[in-house]
Amino acid sequence: MVSAEASSLFVQTLTSAENGGTTLHSAKYRLLPVDLRTPPPESIAPLLTSASPSSPSKEGPLLSPNLPTLLLFECVLVYVSPEASKALIQWFVEYFASSSILGTVVYEMFGLNDSFGAVMVENLKVL
Repeated sequence: MVSAEASSLFVQTLTSAENGGTTLHSAKYRLLPVDLRTPPPESIAPLLTSASPSSPSKEGPLLSPNLPTLLLFECVLVYVSPEASKALIQWFVEYFASSSILGTVVYEMFGLNDSFGAVMVENLKVL
């Protein structure tokens, strides 16, 4: 659960909500709806490599390959195939290959023998 203080900071800086609230923009945060099962050139590239839709006058891509970037995959890759996970990570590696620093943290569940793991396994059965 997000603290009231953290929530108020985000809400105060929210500049737009689109697509039924699945796309959120603020000065420091972007939430973009993407189907990670779709090949990255079709799904992520159009969103990240062009100018921000909420700031069309802003030059450059939403995700600049010239800035150090940290990718955080937290309990997300388990929901896509290994091939889709590999393609996703490979797209980021290639996008940043010649220009900047890219760090990646992958946090996925393993040892699914507790109550959280049981819920996760049940959720994966319906996919």
